[in-house]
Amino acid sequence: MARRNQQTAEDLPFLIERFADHEKLNGRSTWHALVRIFQDHGELKPAQGSQGKPVVVLKEPPMPSAASPPEKRNGNPPEEARGGRSR
Repeated sequence: MARRNQQTAEDLPFLIERFADHEKLNGRSTWHALVRIFQDHGELKPAQGSQGKPVVVLKEPPMPSAASPPEKRNGNPPEEARGGRSR
């Protein structure tokens, strides 16, 4: 799984650069989601040396805090916090 994630992370900068000027594509919400996913989960490190390639590094996902309370919606805790089923 980690290898698949790394390969996907390495493909994203190419796709983003390749299609950045395509107006029909980059106006779509899915395009913006793709760019945001890379910004949130990957980082492009500059090339090392004259013939080196840029390196994509996966960012570590933030660990959820056990001390943080569940989010409230309209002043009410989520259903799962009240023992209900999530939607």
